[in-house]
Amino acid sequence: MIPFSDQQGNNSILVKLQNFAQIVERPSLVEDYEFTASFYVNHESLQKENIASVTVIPFLKVGDQRAPLSLLEDVKLSVESTDTHQISSSYKLADVQFTENQPFTNQFRVPADREYLPDVSVTYIY
Repeated sequence: MIPFSDQQGNNSILVKLQNFAQIVERPSLVEDYEFTASFYVNHESLQKENIASVTVIPFLKVGDQRAPLSLLEDVKLSVESTDTHQISSSYKLADVQFTENQPFTNQFRVPADREYLPDVSVTYIY
């Protein structure tokens, strides 16, 4: 097992095979989280006062390896829109629970005078 570090650098490790042991310099693996998500909203469902769905396909990596989505805590989904009078409204869903290898879908009401839906985001804590 090779531990992660929060800093880039070299570590000395002891490698042993049967009766032979040697100290080896090895670059440390940085604990680097990367969360990405794809969002899909059917454009035809964005009719005023309609119920529309947003689908989120999440992906989490630690280093260069896929990581379980259960590492994410306090996940929130936010959908923001602006109407023709430049008034913003938002829909926020707290405590979103992602399931491995499954898209997450949630519904929201489209504002009456919606002009555009500029921002769909997911916030989270590792």
